[in-house]
Amino acid sequence: MPCLAPGSQPVCIDGIWGGPGLPAGTLCWSQYNEMGYQGICSGGSLPGPKGGEPPSPGTCNQCLAGTTLCVTPCPGNPAYEGHTCGYCANTTNDPHNCGGCGKACPAGGASCIHGKWVCPSGKTLCGVECVDTSTDPNNCGACGTTCTTTEPYATPVCSNGACSWECLYSPCGFFLNSGGKQWPVFLCCPPGETCCRTGCTNTLTDPNNCGGCAGVGGTVCPPGQTCSNGACACPPGQTLCGDTCCPSGQICSDGMCACPPSQTLCGNTCCPSGQNCSNGACACPPSQTLCGNTCCPSGQNCSNGACACPPSQTLCGNTCCPSSCTTCGGVQTCLDTDPNNCGGCGMQCQSGQPVCSQGHCCPSAGPYWCNNGGGLCCSSENCCKAGGCQDEPC
Repeated sequence: MPCLAPGSQPVCIDGIWGGPGLPAGTLCWSQYNEMGYQGICSGGSLPGPKGGEPPSPGTCNQCLAGTTLCVTPCPGNPAYEGHTCGYCANTTNDPHNCGGCGKACPAGGASCIHGKWVCPSGKTLCGVECVDTSTDPNNCGACGTTCTTTEPYATPVCSNGACSWECLYSPCGFFLNSGGKQWPVFLCCPPGETCCRTGCTNTLTDPNNCGGCAGVGGTVCPPGQTCSNGACACPPGQTLCGDTCCPSGQICSDGMCACPPSQTLCGNTCCPSGQNCSNGACACPPSQTLCGNTCCPSGQNCSNGACACPPSQTLCGNTCCPSSCTTCGGVQTCLDTDPNNCGGCGMQCQSGQPVCSQGHCCPSAGPYWCNNGGGLCCSSENCCKAGGCQDEPC
C-alpha cells in the first residue's frame, strides 16, 4: 500500500509499499481499498479521505484487525521488478480476495459471503462460473452437460434444463408421403432457401415454386419452362409463344410455333432452306450433297466445309462448268451444259433433244455427247467408246 505525498514515486519494500516519516499507528491510504480497508502507517502524517490524495510519506507495514495483508508483484514500473508490495483485504467478503488473497469471485454475479463464492438466486456454480443450468447449453440441467446436434443448419439450445436445437435460418415442417401414409418432417432450411409444402427450396430457380411457394405468392411454371430469378421463362435459345416454349429455330406465328417461311418442319426441327424432311430427318434432295447446313447443287462437292466444283471445273453461276463459262444477257452461263445457251448464247435445245452435253443438244435417253465416231449422243459417259456408242451395259 502506498503512503506517499502527491507526485512522489513509491519505494517498494518487500511485502509492502511505503516510505519513511508517518507516526506509528496512523491509517494508510490504499489503492486496493474498494471495501474501505486500510493499513497502519509506521510514521508520517494523517491520511486524506478515502479515494483522495495519499498522505505524506510513511511506511505501511501492518493491516487493521479483521483484514489480511496480501502480497502481489509491484505493478507497472521496471524499477520495481523482483519486489513485492502489499495491500489489506477482508477475505470474508471481498469479491476480489474471497477466502484468500487473489481468489476473485467467478463471473456471473457471484458474491463473497463468509469467504465462500455464492452464486445469485437461479444460478449454479459450475467450475469458476455462475450459470443458469435451465438455459446454458454447456451446463444444461447439471454442470458439464453439453448440448449437441447433428441437424444441419441448426444450433444446440438448452430450454428448461433439457437439450434441444433451433434453426439458424428458416425452420421447415411438412408432411412426406411414404408407403401410403403421411409422415411429419421437421428440418432446417439452408441459407437462401424457403420452406414450401414439399420442403426447402430455392424459389429463384424452382419451376414448381417460382417466385415463392406455389399457392402462396409463387407460380408453377408451365411444362417446358424454367424458373429464372423468380420468374418463369423459356430455356436459352427457345421462344415463348403463349404458354409454350418454341424449340430452337422455330418462331411464334399467330400464337403457334412454326418454322420460318423458307424452312420446313421435320419433327421438332426446322430444315434449312433447300433441305427436305425424309424419314423424320432433314436431308438434301437425291442429287445434292449435304455440306454443313447447305445442300451443294448437283455436280458440286463438299470441300473444307464449303461447296466447291471438282478440280477440273469452274463455278459458273450456280453450275460447275468444264470449260465454256461466259456471260449471256448479263448472266454467267455455262455453254457446256445450259440447254438455253447450248454451245453459244441463245442456242436453245429443242423438245426432242432437251439436254445440253459439252455444248451439244442430246435426247433424254442419250444425254452424254460422245466425240468419238464423228459425234454421237450416248446413254452414259462409260458407253462412249472408240468408234461410237456402245450398247448398255457398257
